[in-house]
Amino acid sequence: MLFIALLVGSFFGVLEGRGVLNWHTPSWVVPALLFCMLFLAFCKINPRQLRLRGWHMVLLAYQIVGSLAVFFLVRPFSPLLAQGLMICVLMPTATAAPIITDRLGGDITQITAYVMLSNIMTALFVPLFFPFVNPAVEITYIDRFLQILKHIAPLLFIPFFGAWLLRLTYDAFMRRQNRPERFNLPGPLASLPFYLWVCLIVILIARTVRDLYHYQGELFPLIGLFVGTMIICLGQFLLGRYVGSRCSFKGAAVTAGQSLGQKNSALAIWMTQSWLNPLAALAPAAYIIWQNLFNSWQLVRAARERTSRG
Repeated sequence: MLFIALLVGSFFGVLEGRGVLNWHTPSWVVPALLFCMLFLAFCKINPRQLRLRGWHMVLLAYQIVGSLAVFFLVRPFSPLLAQGLMICVLMPTATAAPIITDRLGGDITQITAYVMLSNIMTALFVPLFFPFVNPAVEITYIDRFLQILKHIAPLLFIPFFGAWLLRLTYDAFMRRQNRPERFNLPGPLASLPFYLWVCLIVILIARTVRDLYHYQGELFPLIGLFVGTMIICLGQFLLGRYVGSRCSFKGAAVTAGQSLGQKNSALAIWMTQSWLNPLAALAPAAYIIWQNLFNSWQLVRAARERTSRG
């Protein structure tokens, strides 16, 4: 299904790029899909079980140190490529990552904690990094911090606390009725976030392919960004899985791999276009393609393993 979503999104993106189709989704559609996805995903977890883990700190340290290392290593060859690859390392975990992690048999509670941490880390550290990366940026730390927080908070914290409030209200009602049941998301609703995410992928891939189709710059930087992003994407998934393999909880490798590899590319594109070289935004745009191709392969592989086990 995810692979079909990639093909359908690419098809619409090419048609829109060629001017055959004028397909623009309203601005509220993507935030609404994200909000519903996260609300339903967060209904599956008990916030009291959220804990800070050692592997969380390892991955956060990698995002900070690794992004700076990539930037300074690549900058002598291409400042544009350096900015694009840096943002692919620094950008936070995608808010949709718990949905794929759940499908792959990972720990949805632990990855939700990391999604929170990585997005907060981004809001704190990006305003410090970008003035060094692009000295032309003339905006205060507080202004940058508030702008990033404005994009993160509504789609992360509101569904989280809304799901928590629903759980607390339901459990309190059952206790008053002297009934043992506790909040549990019904089966059909538990699967709905994945299908909402598939719809979101169609929209994001269509936008990405359209933007690549309209690219008017030199070919070499585009190839460099596309190939470099592929290497960064695969490297982060594999590094995350390696870190997770050193942990003992169930689905640790999958959980850590998705935490580091699946990125909030939409936020990264906005940050890059706002404060860095706008062409560098092609890197997180390409990352959308690579990470979803990798997720497609993972989902197919997981399904085959489940079938072989009977």
